Amino acid sequence: MSREDATKPSVSGSNSYNTANKTKALKVLSKYIKESDILDGIGEGLAVKYKEDNEKFNFHLRQILAGLRKNKKLVDNLCSKKVTPNELIEMSPDDMADEAVKEIKERIIKDEEDKKKPIDISKIPDNNEFKCGKCGSRKIQETLAQTRSADEPMTRFLTCASCGFFWKMSC
Repeated sequence: MSREDATKPSVSGSNSYNTANKTKALKVLSKYIKESDILDGIGEGLAVKYKEDNEKFNFHLRQILAGLRKNKKLVDNLCSKKVTPNELIEMSPDDMADEAVKEIKERIIKDEEDKKKPIDISKIPDNNEFKCGKCGSRKIQETLAQTRSADEPMTRFLTCASCGFFWKMSC
């Protein structure tokens, strides 16, 4: 064997690497999927996608396992061939999540977007109880929250709609 041949990567080493990873994937996935053709498709797809990157292979395998563990409908769709192994491999963790989790995430995103919207001053009535210490306006938005233990009074968070000044008071 020449010196140049010794420095070239071995094809058989690559195949043994892919085979070892594929075998590992099949063993772990068999807890959730019993059909061997689906298991082979997932294992082969991951082995092809991550030929020489063991970390990415393992990371993606863990994502798929988490998706299958948390979403029984996804497992059913795989077994009934509504979702192919290649489609599963290309799914993001959000795509693998079940509908309840997706709804919760959408609600959280919507709530965050609502918080970022500016306050519409015209919809806030004049409040005779509070007066802004900075600008003197009576257009005050009030929010109550229980910030301490249950036997403590609630905390009142006040925001001036005119200047944005923020303060809090105990009730």
